[in-house]
Amino acid sequence: MLLGIYVLGKNIVFTTIATPYFWRGIAADLSVLALTCGVVILFMFPKTMKPTGFILIAFGVICVFYSSRAILNPTSLWQFFLSISSIVGGFKLLTDRQFGG
Repeated sequence: MLLGIYVLGKNIVFTTIATPYFWRGIAADLSVLALTCGVVILFMFPKTMKPTGFILIAFGVICVFYSSRAILNPTSLWQFFLSISSIVGGFKLLTDRQFGG
């Protein structure tokens, strides 16, 4: 599963714009904070807080696209097939309740 995420994720590059004004980096800071808080809420807090975690993650993703550029490098069909197969196969291995058939 991690191999699939690595193969697919190495073709995504996030860049920021360097600027002398301090308020231009606020959205980038908010995205990092929102994503971090959202992930912590999803994994550490009770189930009643999960919608808040998803909202924070969505807000963080919106801030990433608002404050920076996401560059998607070309991916070959073979790399895409390998990554999706690895993700789905790894997920199946992690969630399968029977071992050995």
